[in-house]
Amino acid sequence: MHLRRRALAVLCAVALLTPVALGFSPAEAARPEPAPAAAPRATPAAPLLGERFDVTGKIGSSTRAVKLQRRSSDGSWTTVASGTTTRTGRYAFVTRARSTTVVLRVLAPATSEKAKRRTGAVTVTTTAETSSLSLTGNRPTLTVVSTLSPARTGRVLRLQVLRGGSWRTLAEKTQTSSPTQGWPLADPGGRPQQYRLVALGFDGSAPYVGTAIALTPYPAPGTLPRITLSTEGAKPVASREEYVSGTLQVDDGAAQPMQIKGRGNSTWAMPKKPYRIKLATKAGLLGMPEEKDWVLLANFADRSALRTWTAFGIAAKTSLGWTPDSRFVDVTLNGIDIGLYQLTEQIEANKDKVALKAGGLLLEVDSRYVENEEPGFTSPHGMPLAFKDPGEPTESQKSDVGASVSAFETALYGPDYLDPVTGYAKYVDLDSFADWYLVNELMKNLDSDFWSSVFVSWDPAGTFTMGPVWDFDFSSGYARTSTSTCCASTQGWWLRFDEGAKRQATHNTHWLTRMITDPAFLARVEQRWRDVVGPATGEAIDGLAAQQALIATSAAGDRATWHADGQSLPGTVHAPDQPGETDYLISWLTARRAWMESQLG
Repeated sequence: MHLRRRALAVLCAVALLTPVALGFSPAEAARPEPAPAAAPRATPAAPLLGERFDVTGKIGSSTRAVKLQRRSSDGSWTTVASGTTTRTGRYAFVTRARSTTVVLRVLAPATSEKAKRRTGAVTVTTTAETSSLSLTGNRPTLTVVSTLSPARTGRVLRLQVLRGGSWRTLAEKTQTSSPTQGWPLADPGGRPQQYRLVALGFDGSAPYVGTAIALTPYPAPGTLPRITLSTEGAKPVASREEYVSGTLQVDDGAAQPMQIKGRGNSTWAMPKKPYRIKLATKAGLLGMPEEKDWVLLANFADRSALRTWTAFGIAAKTSLGWTPDSRFVDVTLNGIDIGLYQLTEQIEANKDKVALKAGGLLLEVDSRYVENEEPGFTSPHGMPLAFKDPGEPTESQKSDVGASVSAFETALYGPDYLDPVTGYAKYVDLDSFADWYLVNELMKNLDSDFWSSVFVSWDPAGTFTMGPVWDFDFSSGYARTSTSTCCASTQGWWLRFDEGAKRQATHNTHWLTRMITDPAFLARVEQRWRDVVGPATGEAIDGLAAQQALIATSAAGDRATWHADGQSLPGTVHAPDQPGETDYLISWLTARRAWMESQLG
């Protein structure tokens, strides 16, 4: 009996719980909720991750307060923005795509006059960005075609190229409604280069960095640009010390004021002369960065003309920072065709080339620095070091760099040189030494045996960094004489003690000869070969045939002008013509790479 009375009391209490008693407002209690309005529209329908997008639609037909709500993972709804509709019930919100998928709705709370109203839900899924790069045309009309989807009108795009281990922006433009853009490209000289497309963040989205893509522009044979040099009064260029004034013209472009003089050591004594050019104002010749100072390499000792070009291409993919860029050109001097040259950036210390720390110096190992009357010194272990750039060093700098070299050599040749803390390693950038060594060892570069053209940077903290590489005309199969085969064999070491040939480096003070006996440094050398230099060598070999085709016509004319007798520098002759010389270089490098793989791989 008592249980029946309690059950009846509970039923009565439940019956007395009105909507108002349950917490609903009188307006909400009085009006049933209408059917949901149409789901909102997202614009763009598939935004980028992080991008702001519009949420628009209509709810009712009069002005009222509304809320934009996002569904949480537990199914509840969270208000992310509030607003008011127009007189016709239209609303507009702006929100961001903070996750790959978001579900949204709009809620109009009940008022004293209007029932609560909500819209259907819309699911917004972000879209992934994709890009591609391709190359069209032939020199001199080359175009990089980029696509970036989805397109965003007004987004800033940048085309970048990998140079000297860092990405440089070639051009910048604003994207249109089309995902496809065309980028005119100055003549890249036929060398395979890495390009990428970068898009700055747009309307809240993160920046986009496209995948690096190797593009290989192969101009048609016989289309090399021509550099025309004219000196005042047709005065001959007969000195390495004194500049001669004149003008420089690229193809049919405007003549630029310049000065020209000879350059080089042994190469200046050869029939075909190399030159150094100083423009009156900076100019970016044939798509290279703007500079005043340029070099025309004659490559007289390199019958293929491609050794230095190949070494530069490999070095540019290493840790050496900046590597000189270059273009092959035909050259006319005072009305006379003087043949095929390699127009090259001059090695200098500045922020865009060899970037030194404040107070730092660019040095060169140069056995001729006294003979050439250049400022320099010889280290305690006999290393001849010349001060190259920037300008004449102060007495304080001379003293400091001398002390740094002495401290480095003391540690390197001391009994504890292998100690990672107190040994030589703290004085050097190990990757740069490893990469520089590998490029020159691969090519068996004659001068790299710490004779000349060995560049090294010093910073006031007392550390040394190798590079850039330079001067490979006497390399890759060069036989100095019939009895001194020098760099001819594809086997054996060139820059360190060779157990087979019992050959030591030119200088007993050769830094790398000592460093290579350090197991930790040798392991680094082997790793850099596997990761960087070995693969880069394969790419360089693959590009040689196409590059030979590019310069074929000019090379044939150059050979007829300068090597008709076939007798000059006989240790450089490997074939009867330039295509044959290139085939020899390809074969030599392929065999050399295989031997290096067997030793380091």
